[in-house]
Amino acid sequence: MPESTSRTAFALVLAAALGVFVLTSAVSANAARTPTPEATQIVTFVDDDARLVIGFAAPLPGVPDKIGLAVVCGRDERSLYAALFFGFFPDGKPVQATVRDPAGQTMRLGPRVLGSRFSGFHDPEVHDRNDVLRLMKMAFADGALLGNGHNAVRNRIPDADNREARRRLLDCAGERR
Repeated sequence: MPESTSRTAFALVLAAALGVFVLTSAVSANAARTPTPEATQIVTFVDDDARLVIGFAAPLPGVPDKIGLAVVCGRDERSLYAALFFGFFPDGKPVQATVRDPAGQTMRLGPRVLGSRFSGFHDPEVHDRNDVLRLMKMAFADGALLGNGHNAVRNRIPDADNREARRRLLDCAGERR
């Protein structure tokens, strides 16, 4: 199977694992007015001979969507990429993945996208290794905010758990700390 097909298929599996479902814009618009969801625990989605996938997610109030982040390490090639899940976004609304660390430093990820009746979900992937490493450092921190201008999730996971998630991913990817 080609690498891009493999990644796309894996991203779809992650989306299903995070509980992402198609919604109407009216339902999603109501969710946007609720308090920012908070992730309270690190999740190891996959830990086998081929991959390590670690992230966090939180449900959007009132809808079956979960939003969050999954960082994927391919063990053989020591590759890294990140899949972000923000759920549905409405027609005419511009969104772009952004992470803000607890100190207020901000990083924008991927292109700015304008919602249309065909757009569905905002689920960007980050493939540049340096961007993934920076994203991990910023997002895996208590108080970090991961958002897209429509939906957001705040990391409320203890610092020790965030550090352990980063350590495991860095070890898998062969990165020196």
